[in-house]
Amino acid sequence: MSTSNEKLVWDWPLNHTEDGVFTSKEIDGKIGITVDCKIFKDKEVNVIVDKDKIDIHCLHEEVEKSGLVCKREISRCYRLPPSLDPKTVKHSLKNGELTITVEKKA
Repeated sequence: MSTSNEKLVWDWPLNHTEDGVFTSKEIDGKIGITVDCKIFKDKEVNVIVDKDKIDIHCLHEEVEKSGLVCKREISRCYRLPPSLDPKTVKHSLKNGELTITVEKKA
């Protein structure tokens, strides 16, 4: 884990762990993570690949009639290990679960 441009960068979880929101696992022969995004709409989920980093950002805001703002946010930036090919990153959001997969380099 390191800080890059004031953003916390996590090492890609290779040991197939779960922290309650992020789960690492093998998906169709690829390395992947899933993120519980049930509280977010499709347009509120953003995945950006920048060289060897994957930036995941989910933001939901609601303004109640009283003027109170309810905000939910998930943000995580992962550094891919050299054994994974950043050009093969794919992501999809289905049934409230964000799935991100990366192929191993040949």
